[in-house]
Amino acid sequence: MAKKKESATPSQWEAMRSACVEGGMTFTEASNHYSVNLETIRSRAKREDWQTASVMRAKAQRALREVKQEEDEQLKAAIRLDRVDLVRKREEHRMQMMQACDDIMTTTADNGFEHLKIRGIRDLEVLDAMVRRNLGIDIEDQAAGKLMTLDFSGVKPATVEEKKPSPPIDDEDFVDI
Repeated sequence: MAKKKESATPSQWEAMRSACVEGGMTFTEASNHYSVNLETIRSRAKREDWQTASVMRAKAQRALREVKQEEDEQLKAAIRLDRVDLVRKREEHRMQMMQACDDIMTTTADNGFEHLKIRGIRDLEVLDAMVRRNLGIDIEDQAAGKLMTLDFSGVKPATVEEKKPSPPIDDEDFVDI
């Protein structure tokens, strides 16, 4: 095999460029066909930005990744906006319910409990639960309850046995040394 040259004539370079860009020839094939060092061809192709099939494929993949990344960012931004909007609406509803509960409790405190048809403790518990839920107090109570609740149902009570008195020591058991 003949030694490969480091350079080629301008007409050979133009032929290589055409073969690689338009004909789909690889750099390795061009190196063997024109007897030019492979790294020399790669360097020139990079320097002159030859638009070979592999370069075009890489550019297309890069563009697709960028588009996908942009779409993902837009989707994440839309989700964040929806989440903020949902939180805002929830807070607005909570404030409306808090105001309604405050109005009911104020009216009840001013006019007495006669207009409320409370038949027993269960009705009071329902009213209390409704007010707590609307004010968000039930969540705070549940969290505090979880921290403060200790469950001893699985613990058996300790048993204490009475100590029996030990028998008296007889002098006969001692041996004089």
